Amino acid sequence: MSEVSHERLFLRLSAADDALSRLDERVSACPYRPGYVARRDFAEAVAWSWTQGSVTSLEDLVLLARRKASIGGPGLLSVDGVDWLRERRRKPPIGGLVTRHPPPR
Repeated sequence: MSEVSHERLFLRLSAADDALSRLDERVSACPYRPGYVARRDFAEAVAWSWTQGSVTSLEDLVLLARRKASIGGPGLLSVDGVDWLRERRRKPPIGGLVTRHPPPR
């Protein structure tokens, strides 16, 4: 790589870092922060599974996850939780499921 290519790469990385910092600031003040963080964590878990050789589209996982997440809890954000959502594991993640009660009338 030439010196110009390195400089262009570092400028782009710096711009991306600045953009992520601004996004983090905006998200920290947003009322939808918990949902955004949960979605980001789910996407991160899917990306991690791709590095392990498991290729499943995010859309397929979302459809499956919506069904199962109605009974889910924080354990779904773990590697075991993603494996359970992908039906690679029969038992739900330990301590991850909570019982949802209908809202009071």
